[in-house]
Amino acid sequence: MLTFEGPPALEHLGAVEVSIRDDGYTHGVGLGGGPSEQEIADTVWGPYRFKPSIDGASANGREVPAAVMELREGRNLALERSCAPTWANTASWRERYDGDPVQLWVRCRREGHQPWLLTYNISVADPQ
Repeated sequence: MLTFEGPPALEHLGAVEVSIRDDGYTHGVGLGGGPSEQEIADTVWGPYRFKPSIDGASANGREVPAAVMELREGRNLALERSCAPTWANTASWRERYDGDPVQLWVRCRREGHQPWLLTYNISVADPQ
C-alpha cells in the first residue's frame, strides 16, 4: 500500500510513478554464451517485483504506470517474488535475496513544482 500523506498544502500529486530499484550491484555481461545486456536489464535484481500486468505493471515487473494521488489516498500494488534469470540457480537466487527489503523509487510530479524522487527500503514481514 502506497499512501500520499503530505505535505497537506499539495492536496494532490499529478503523477506518482513507482519502480523497483535493483540491489545496488553492477550486473554486467559475462563471458561468451552468458546473458545479454537486455536480459540483464530485464532482470529485477532484488527479492520482489510488481506482478506483471496487474495494476498495469511492466512485463518484467519493474514498474507501474504513473497515477494521480489525492492527499491521504492509498494505492495497492501487487508484489510477487522476483524470478531468477534463466542462467541462475533458483535456490541460490532465493537465498541471496531472502530477507532483503524491496527497494523503491517513487517519482512525484505536481504542476508548479520541480519533479522529485523519493527512495524507500520496505521490509516484507509476511510474503504469503
